[in-house]
Amino acid sequence: MPCSHASCFTGHLLSYRAVSKKQSSSQTGSQTKPEMIQRVPLNEPGLVIRAIKEDGGVILTGFSSVEDVQKVNADAAPYINAIVDDRKSRSLPRETTRCTLLFGGSTTAREVWLQQSDLQAILKHFLCTVSVPYNDANGKELATSFLLSAAATLDIGPEVGAQDLHRDDFIWQQTHKVGDEKIYALGSDVAMGLLVPGVNTTAENGATLVKLPLVEILAGGNP
Repeated sequence: MPCSHASCFTGHLLSYRAVSKKQSSSQTGSQTKPEMIQRVPLNEPGLVIRAIKEDGGVILTGFSSVEDVQKVNADAAPYINAIVDDRKSRSLPRETTRCTLLFGGSTTAREVWLQQSDLQAILKHFLCTVSVPYNDANGKELATSFLLSAAATLDIGPEVGAQDLHRDDFIWQQTHKVGDEKIYALGSDVAMGLLVPGVNTTAENGATLVKLPLVEILAGGNP
Protein backbone atom coordinates (compact mmCIF):
# COMPACT_ATOMS: atom_id res chain seq x y z
CA MET A 1 0.00 0.00 0.00
CA PRO A 2 1.64 3.18 -1.11
CA CYS A 3 1.89 5.92 1.43
CA SER A 4 3.67 9.22 1.37
CA HIS A 5 4.97 10.58 4.63
CA ALA A 6 6.44 14.00 5.15
CA SER A 7 7.42 15.70 8.34
CA CYS A 8 7.48 19.34 9.20
CA PHE A 9 9.45 20.60 12.21
CA THR A 10 6.62 20.81 14.57
CA GLY A 11 4.87 19.47 11.57
CA HIS A 12 4.81 16.21 9.61
CA LEU A 13 3.16 14.87 6.49
CA LEU A 14 2.24 11.30 5.70
CA SER A 15 0.74 10.35 2.39
CA TYR A 16 -0.64 6.85 2.46
CA ARG A 17 -3.82 4.87 2.87
CA ALA A 18 -5.03 6.22 6.14
CA VAL A 19 -8.39 7.28 7.47
CA SER A 20 -8.17 8.37 11.10
CA LYS A 21 -10.68 7.15 13.65
CA LYS A 22 -11.21 7.64 17.34
CA GLN A 23 -10.35 4.63 19.39
CA SER A 24 -13.09 5.46 21.84
CA SER A 25 -16.41 3.89 20.95
CA SER A 26 -20.12 4.47 21.16
CA GLN A 27 -22.64 1.75 21.86
CA THR A 28 -25.38 1.05 19.32
CA GLY A 29 -27.50 -1.76 20.69
CA SER A 30 -25.14 -4.68 21.30
CA GLN A 31 -22.54 -3.44 18.79
CA THR A 32 -19.56 -1.22 19.45
CA LYS A 33 -19.01 1.36 16.72
CA PRO A 34 -15.83 3.48 16.49
CA GLU A 35 -16.38 7.23 16.49
CA MET A 36 -14.92 9.36 13.72
CA ILE A 37 -12.64 12.35 13.99
CA GLN A 38 -14.27 15.53 12.68
CA ARG A 39 -14.08 16.14 8.93
CA VAL A 40 -13.33 19.78 8.13
CA PRO A 41 -12.51 21.45 4.78
CA LEU A 42 -8.93 22.65 4.47
CA ASN A 43 -10.23 26.00 3.21
CA GLU A 44 -11.76 26.62 6.66
CA PRO A 45 -8.52 26.92 8.66
CA GLY A 46 -10.26 28.47 11.66
CA LEU A 47 -12.53 25.45 11.99
CA VAL A 48 -9.59 23.09 11.45
CA ILE A 49 -7.66 24.76 14.27
CA ARG A 50 -10.64 24.50 16.59
CA ALA A 51 -11.12 20.79 15.79
CA ILE A 52 -7.46 20.01 16.45
CA LYS A 53 -7.63 21.78 19.81
CA GLU A 54 -10.78 19.85 20.71
CA ASP A 55 -9.71 16.39 19.58
CA GLY A 56 -5.98 16.44 18.90
CA GLY A 57 -6.53 15.59 15.23
CA VAL A 58 -8.77 16.23 12.24
CA ILE A 59 -9.57 14.76 8.83
CA LEU A 60 -8.93 17.45 6.21
CA THR A 61 -11.18 17.36 3.18
CA GLY A 62 -10.09 19.04 -0.03
CA PHE A 63 -6.40 18.64 0.79
CA SER A 64 -5.47 16.94 -2.47
CA SER A 65 -6.98 15.83 -5.73
CA VAL A 66 -6.87 12.15 -6.68
CA GLU A 67 -4.67 13.10 -9.63
CA ASP A 68 -2.06 14.68 -7.37
CA VAL A 69 -2.05 11.63 -5.09
CA GLN A 70 -1.43 9.45 -8.14
CA LYS A 71 1.45 11.72 -9.20
CA VAL A 72 3.08 11.44 -5.78
CA ASN A 73 2.64 7.66 -5.79
CA ALA A 74 4.27 7.50 -9.23
CA ASP A 75 7.17 9.69 -8.06
CA ALA A 76 7.85 7.37 -5.13
CA ALA A 77 7.26 4.07 -6.94
CA PRO A 78 10.81 3.57 -8.33
CA TYR A 79 12.33 3.90 -4.85
CA ILE A 80 9.73 1.66 -3.22
CA ASN A 81 9.86 -1.00 -5.94
CA ALA A 82 13.66 -1.20 -5.80
CA ILE A 83 13.58 -1.91 -2.05
CA VAL A 84 10.75 -4.45 -2.33
CA ASP A 85 12.47 -6.26 -5.22
CA ASP A 86 15.78 -6.34 -3.34
CA ARG A 87 14.22 -7.93 -0.26
CA LYS A 88 12.36 -10.43 -2.44
CA SER A 89 15.57 -11.41 -4.27
CA ARG A 90 17.20 -12.17 -0.91
CA SER A 91 14.16 -14.12 0.35
CA LEU A 92 13.55 -11.58 3.09
CA PRO A 93 10.02 -11.05 4.43
CA ARG A 94 7.91 -8.12 3.30
CA GLU A 95 7.97 -5.18 5.70
CA THR A 96 6.97 -1.52 5.79
CA THR A 97 8.98 0.08 3.00
CA ARG A 98 10.03 3.72 3.23
CA CYS A 99 11.06 6.17 0.53
CA THR A 100 12.70 8.96 2.52
CA LEU A 101 13.28 11.08 -0.60
CA LEU A 102 9.66 12.14 -0.99
CA PHE A 103 10.08 15.91 -1.25
CA GLY A 104 13.34 15.72 -3.13
CA GLY A 105 11.78 13.40 -5.69
CA SER A 106 8.21 14.68 -5.91
CA THR A 107 7.51 18.16 -7.20
CA THR A 108 3.79 17.66 -6.50
CA ALA A 109 4.31 16.84 -2.82
CA ARG A 110 6.82 19.64 -2.37
CA GLU A 111 5.27 22.45 -4.39
CA VAL A 112 1.55 21.62 -4.39
CA TRP A 113 0.74 19.89 -1.12
CA LEU A 114 2.86 21.89 1.28
CA GLN A 115 2.54 25.26 -0.43
CA GLN A 116 -1.21 25.56 0.22
CA SER A 117 -1.82 28.82 2.07
CA ASP A 118 -4.56 27.38 4.32
CA LEU A 119 -2.32 24.53 5.41
CA GLN A 120 0.50 26.94 6.14
CA ALA A 121 -1.85 29.09 8.22
CA ILE A 122 -2.75 26.06 10.33
CA LEU A 123 0.87 25.01 10.82
CA LYS A 124 1.86 28.58 11.66
CA HIS A 125 -0.86 28.83 14.32
CA PHE A 126 0.41 25.78 16.21
CA LEU A 127 4.11 25.80 15.48
CA CYS A 128 5.25 29.41 15.20
CA THR A 129 7.06 30.47 18.38
CA VAL A 130 7.63 34.04 19.53
CA SER A 131 10.22 34.99 22.12
CA VAL A 132 12.28 37.95 23.30
CA PRO A 133 16.02 37.25 22.87
CA TYR A 134 17.92 37.76 26.15
CA ASN A 135 20.57 39.82 24.34
CA ASP A 136 18.15 42.25 22.67
CA ALA A 137 18.30 45.54 24.61
CA ASN A 138 15.12 46.76 22.93
CA GLY A 139 13.06 43.71 23.85
CA LYS A 140 12.41 42.94 20.20
CA GLU A 141 10.35 39.82 19.58
CA LEU A 142 11.80 37.02 17.47
CA ALA A 143 9.38 34.77 15.59
CA THR A 144 10.37 31.31 14.39
CA SER A 145 8.16 29.55 11.86
CA PHE A 146 7.79 25.83 11.20
CA LEU A 147 10.35 23.86 9.19
CA LEU A 148 10.10 20.66 7.18
CA SER A 149 12.18 18.09 9.02
CA ALA A 150 11.27 14.78 7.40
CA ALA A 151 9.38 13.47 4.41
CA ALA A 152 8.81 9.90 3.30
CA THR A 153 6.56 7.54 1.40
CA LEU A 154 5.50 4.39 3.19
CA ASP A 155 4.40 1.20 1.46
CA ILE A 156 2.73 -1.34 3.74
CA GLY A 157 2.25 -4.50 1.73
CA PRO A 158 0.28 -7.70 2.32
CA GLU A 159 0.95 -9.54 5.57
CA VAL A 160 2.76 -6.56 7.10
CA GLY A 161 1.58 -6.05 10.65
CA ALA A 162 0.25 -2.78 12.00
CA GLN A 163 2.45 -0.50 14.07
CA ASP A 164 1.87 -0.32 17.80
CA LEU A 165 0.03 2.77 19.03
CA HIS A 166 2.66 5.46 19.43
CA ARG A 167 3.40 9.19 19.47
CA ASP A 168 5.47 10.49 16.56
CA ASP A 169 6.81 13.36 18.65
CA PHE A 170 9.28 10.95 20.28
CA ILE A 171 11.45 11.70 17.21
CA TRP A 172 12.05 15.15 18.72
CA GLN A 173 12.59 13.65 22.21
CA GLN A 174 9.32 15.00 23.54
CA THR A 175 8.56 13.45 26.92
CA HIS A 176 5.00 13.14 28.22
CA LYS A 177 4.82 12.80 31.99
CA VAL A 178 1.93 11.37 33.95
CA GLY A 179 0.21 14.24 35.70
CA ASP A 180 0.92 16.82 33.01
CA GLU A 181 -1.74 19.50 32.58
CA LYS A 182 -4.76 17.92 30.87
CA ILE A 183 -5.85 21.15 29.17
CA TYR A 184 -4.26 21.80 25.80
CA ALA A 185 -1.80 24.72 25.83
CA LEU A 186 -0.86 26.46 22.59
CA GLY A 187 2.89 26.31 22.12
CA SER A 188 3.28 22.88 23.70
CA ASP A 189 3.60 21.09 20.34
CA VAL A 190 6.97 20.06 18.98
CA ALA A 191 5.55 18.52 15.81
CA MET A 192 2.43 18.15 13.70
CA GLY A 193 1.77 15.20 11.44
CA LEU A 194 -0.04 15.19 8.10
CA LEU A 195 -1.10 11.81 6.77
CA VAL A 196 -2.21 11.66 3.14
CA PRO A 197 -3.78 8.37 1.97
CA GLY A 198 -2.31 7.01 -1.24
CA VAL A 199 -5.13 4.48 -1.79
CA ASN A 200 -8.74 4.08 -0.72
CA THR A 201 -8.73 2.90 2.89
CA THR A 202 -11.04 1.11 5.27
CA ALA A 203 -10.70 -0.36 8.74
CA GLU A 204 -10.13 -3.72 7.06
CA ASN A 205 -7.17 -2.70 4.91
CA GLY A 206 -5.29 -0.74 7.50
CA ALA A 207 -6.63 2.77 8.01
CA THR A 208 -4.76 4.74 10.65
CA LEU A 209 -6.20 4.72 14.16
CA VAL A 210 -5.91 7.77 16.39
CA LYS A 211 -6.44 7.67 20.13
CA LEU A 212 -8.80 10.35 21.39
CA PRO A 213 -10.03 12.34 23.25
CA LEU A 214 -7.10 14.72 23.50
CA VAL A 215 -7.10 14.80 27.31
CA GLU A 216 -6.13 11.12 27.35
CA ILE A 217 -3.08 11.95 25.23
CA LEU A 218 -2.05 14.89 27.38
CA ALA A 219 -2.36 12.87 30.56
CA GLY A 220 0.85 10.99 29.78
CA GLY A 221 1.46 7.29 30.30
CA ASN A 222 0.64 5.01 27.39
CA PRO A 223 -0.07 6.67 24.00
